[in-house]
Amino acid sequence: RFSIGEIKPRLDWKQTRHVPAGVAWPPRGKHLVLTFTSSRIGATSDIEIDVHYELYDGIPLMSKWIQVRNGSD
Repeated sequence: RFSIGEIKPRLDWKQTRHVPAGVAWPPRGKHLVLTFTSSRIGATSDIEIDVHYELYDGIPLMSKWIQVRNGSD
């Protein structure tokens, strides 16, 4: 499955004097999450892997990270 949304801040950032005025935080763009689950016979289905992509507006830059959730004992 997948979900698409706006970029949300991952850390609390306080603007300082070294940053030009008017810089948006979080940056504008889209956040895409692809979720994969185990579907093999005999395999646990409590493991999910999320692949996160952030695509930023106005610059050729992309951020990517993975998140693994193990819901089994």
